[in-house]
Amino acid sequence: LEFFSGISSGHVENNFSIQYYFSFLTWLMLGSGLIFQLPVVSLLLSAIGLLTPPFMRHYRRHSIIVIMVLSSFITPPDPISMLIMAFPLILLYELSIGVSWMVNRNKT
Repeated sequence: LEFFSGISSGHVENNFSIQYYFSFLTWLMLGSGLIFQLPVVSLLLSAIGLLTPPFMRHYRRHSIIVIMVLSSFITPPDPISMLIMAFPLILLYELSIGVSWMVNRNKT
């Protein structure tokens, strides 16, 4: 940190704060925790009959587009960051299809 603060210009003020860091870390953990609950929500909705694998497979393309758009808003404006954010979410969606299939397979 000392190195980076030494090479800055006089017009830029460094604003390092542990409060900002922990706030960022807290929001990051809460957001990740909520996103990784997608398979659990899929399990519950499939168990009560509101979500079926054919429905999820039919709207797979729509879901991928929504995931990509949300990832582009959340991340910095470069495609690599967007893909790094979107790829795990797409995998979670596919996992949710598998979870829904397993729940509905056991029902019949």
